[in-house]
This record gives sequence, structure tokens and C-alpha cells, in this order.
Amino acid sequence: MTFLKRLLFSFILCVGFGLAAPTLSSAGAQTNYPVDGVANRDATTSTPIKAEIWALESVGNTIVAGGKFTEVADRSSGRRIPQPYLAAFNASTGEFLPGVRTAPNGPVYDIKSLGGTRILIAGEFTSVNQLPSTGGLAVIDLATGLVDTSFKAAIAGQDAAVRSVDVSGGWIYAVGSFTSARGGSVATLQSRTRAAKFRLSDGLLNSSWAPALTGGGGWGVDVSGTGVHIGGYFLSANGAANTETLATVNTSNGALVGGWDHGLPWNASANWSTAAGGAVNDLAVVGNRLYVAGAKHRLATLSTTTGAALANEDIRNDGQSVDVVGNRLFVGCHCSVNLEWTREYNA
Repeated sequence: MTFLKRLLFSFILCVGFGLAAPTLSSAGAQTNYPVDGVANRDATTSTPIKAEIWALESVGNTIVAGGKFTEVADRSSGRRIPQPYLAAFNASTGEFLPGVRTAPNGPVYDIKSLGGTRILIAGEFTSVNQLPSTGGLAVIDLATGLVDTSFKAAIAGQDAAVRSVDVSGGWIYAVGSFTSARGGSVATLQSRTRAAKFRLSDGLLNSSWAPALTGGGGWGVDVSGTGVHIGGYFLSANGAANTETLATVNTSNGALVGGWDHGLPWNASANWSTAAGGAVNDLAVVGNRLYVAGAKHRLATLSTTTGAALANEDIRNDGQSVDVVGNRLFVGCHCSVNLEWTREYNA
């Protein structure tokens, strides 16, 4: 998520509560611009975290928001417009774009721009626009709001959801909470343990890539060269020791990368242990550094090539998101004690 999208994320959340949204000028001054927002969180989903918006993506002059909301709050009329889980807004005016009425039947947790007006959405839905083979993943054309039916994919399992995706080399790497998946022209579900790889062109499930996350789901994924970094709430990856909450697997078959220091730097903080509630909520790769944020109260910087810990800092509360813009690292958290909601570091 870029810094611009993080700012707009704040805008939409604020307006949902009737507040004006600040934007930064080149001189650093703030000007308040009202924007439309979202409201009425769906409390029936498997994720108990109380957040309306889970994902934002910019596509030209459009901001696409995904999450657990079920309505758009129109600021000019005061009306609540039914528009569950996915909504588009004009990036310049903040106005809701009613022409984009794509209808997933469950929350959207991640969005990726595919170029032009096409986006990939991922989440806890079993269909989009009531079409088959759109469970957990779907490709949408924002120009029409229609599903690209040449891409077919689906996941299954109790409370099945895709929580994070990354696109690299013509493939989609997906992690979340699911036990089987299918795609392309193949209608038969194949066993997968919370991680799967789909061909971007048609959704075909890769038959070789099958890492297994046990004891909990995947919440973040980022591809770096031939390594796929996965973070989450799992107890182990591929059943190996010392892979709790963070592991790096290869892009070919999902095997653990040999010599990589999997897991997190436990010796620096006992809070990273899952027994104490530790987990990875988000991660980001920039160059040869992997930034990892999560519970409890830590930000770790690791080498992408070896997994060696370069830094491990106390951010005083859980980190929910991490991103790098230029040479600045931004950590989104529910922080306190003289910290803002987005903490900024030198990268």
C-alpha cells in the first residue's frame, strides 16, 4: 500500500464518522476536503477485528476500497447507499462512483491493480456478481464493474478466505484460510493448506506449488526473486520447526528456502511467540530488506536473502500494516504514548 493510498484510507474511514479528511500539500500544510465514506460493518464474518476497510488500491483517478462494510455514506445527501464489500471513489473529489456496482457476497481483504482498469480482488466471498468460479478471487474491470469470466478460480473450506495476494511472473500467490482450491478449466478441488498459486491469465491452479501452513492462516505474502515470504498466525510451515508465523518458500514447489532463517527473532522479544499472542499482520519487501509488523508490539527488519534479523523494535502496540515510500518506512498501528496511528522510520 503506497503512502497516498494510506492517506486516502484515513480519509474514507474519517468521513464514515462525519469528519473532514486532511490532505498534505507540498509544503506540509493541511487542507480539509470532505469525501464520501463507508458504514455498517458486517459482524457475521469469520474475522472478529472491527474494521470497515481492509484494502485500498489506486487505479488511475479511482480509489477502490474493499472490506467488511455494507454501505456507502453519501456526504451530500446524508443517505446510506447499499454497496457491500467493494466500492469505488473519485480520487480527486472523493465522490462515490455509483457506476461501479460489483457485488461480492462477502468481505474483500486485498486488492491489486493489474494494469489498465483491471483489478484482482481477494477475500471471504463465495461469488462475485453471482457468477461461478469467483470464490475468494476474481478479476474485475472497473470500467464496467463486470467480472472477467476468462479468469476462473475458487477456494473452499470452513470460513474460507484469501487474506493477501501478490502477483509476480504471471502468477498469483494467495494465502489465507482455506483447505482446497481450483482454477482455470479444472473443476475439481485440489488440497491446499492456506496457500495456493494461480495463473493470472486464466486462474489455473499451479499443481506443484503447495506449501502447508498449519495451526493458523496466512495474512501477508510478498514475492522477492525466487522466494515467497509468508507471514501470519500459523504455527509452522511445511511442518518444519522454527517456522512459526514467518517462512520463506521457493516459487517452484513451495518448499522452504534452505539456509533461510525462518520464524522471527524470538530471542529479541518473548512477545513474538504465538503462545503469547504473537503473529504477523503484514510484511513488505524493499530491495534486500523484509519489514514485518504484527502482534505483539514489534517491528522486525530481516534480510530477504538470509532471513537474518537486522533490527527488532518495540512499537508499543500491534502493527497492522507496513510500507516503504522512498527512504521512509511507514508502520500503521494502534499505537499510543506520543505515537501517531502511522509511525514513520528511516528505511
